[in-house]
Amino acid sequence: MPRPHKPRKRAPSQLKKTIPTVVAMAMEPQMELIQRQALASLADGWAGTAQFDELVDCRDFLAMGANVKKDDGVLLLCDAALEILLLIRHRYDATGKITAESAELALLSDLVDVSQDFWGRTSGDFFIKARRAFWEARTQAG
Repeated sequence: MPRPHKPRKRAPSQLKKTIPTVVAMAMEPQMELIQRQALASLADGWAGTAQFDELVDCRDFLAMGANVKKDDGVLLLCDAALEILLLIRHRYDATGKITAESAELALLSDLVDVSQDFWGRTSGDFFIKARRAFWEARTQAG
């Protein structure tokens, strides 16, 4: 006869209460919207430096999180996105316009999609701490 199942008592350290990622990301609902708007403005040819900076922030924030989580696939995408962003920056320096070719737009679109997926798969606590650390680093960098 099988023994009745008794639930194990967990140590208090195992009962960490974490905020769900959906809730954490809902605290910054504008993040995805702003990134998608930056992509659309780049595709439509009216992007300014603010939209470009949003895409740079998307890439940098994702790279920071992927580095902590040791996600090599995401880091490869971030490296490729950095190259594209540098090309766009050099083009801007030469022409005064922020433009992107279709392949560059496709990669940046993938960056935004992967960013949403990556942060959606992490804990809410990690997202909040990473966001705080990111903005602190940005503030110190100027």
